[in-house]
Amino acid sequence: METLTRIDFMNLAPGTAVVVNTYDSICDIGVFVSYNKQTEKAVVADCLLKSERNEYSVNVAEYDIAFLFPVDRNSLLKLLQKKM
Repeated sequence: METLTRIDFMNLAPGTAVVVNTYDSICDIGVFVSYNKQTEKAVVADCLLKSERNEYSVNVAEYDIAFLFPVDRNSLLKLLQKKM
């Protein structure tokens, strides 16, 4: 996977799938929202949180490191084959 640069973030379309939380042994897949030029971090919706009233809200966090999630056909087929 390719690490996204500052220029990549500024040109990235909202809604693009990105891999974040790369400091842990298990990374997260999130949805790119925007790029914060002041903090130089990507704003990413990284999970849904369920409240006690069974309502969901989106958790939004900032990340300084993110990778573009592969979306080309061959990469997705490789991921599918690993699962089977």
